[in-house]
This record gives sequence, C-alpha cells and structure tokens, in this order.
Amino acid sequence: MEANALKNCGVERSFRLSARGSRSTMEKIELAAIISGTTVSQFAIQAAMEKAERILADNELAQKHQEMKAKFFQVLDELY
Repeated sequence: MEANALKNCGVERSFRLSARGSRSTMEKIELAAIISGTTVSQFAIQAAMEKAERILADNELAQKHQEMKAKFFQVLDELY
C-alpha cells in the first residue's frame, strides 16, 4: 500500500529518524527530555513537529501576504 492510500484509510505508519550531533547536544536533549517527562525520541519528534508547524504556518502567512499585496496593487491599477 502506498503512503497516500494509508493516509486516506486512516492508517498511520511509523518511521525511524536518526541524527548526528555532538555529545553536548545529545546531553542537552536528554536533559530536556527528562525534565519534560518524555523519552529522547518523543522529545525530538515533538520538537521537530513544533518547528515544522511553525515554518509551515509562517510560509502560509507569507503566501497570503503576497496574494493580498498583489490584489491591492491590482485594485490600485484598476482605479488609475
């Protein structure tokens, strides 16, 4: 089954995420995960999702801004 087919029938597949970083980075992530009461894996996925959602929202806002700007100048052109 393709990923889209799984998505359409409500089935979610799990995935593996790996990363390389310095020991100090890992220690910081581990400490933050412990303080948050989650595993390192859960913490990393949650942090990545939060960042992804923020970037996608910012991108959507920028696109809407461009569309509004284009409409504004179109209206100005039509007036003059």
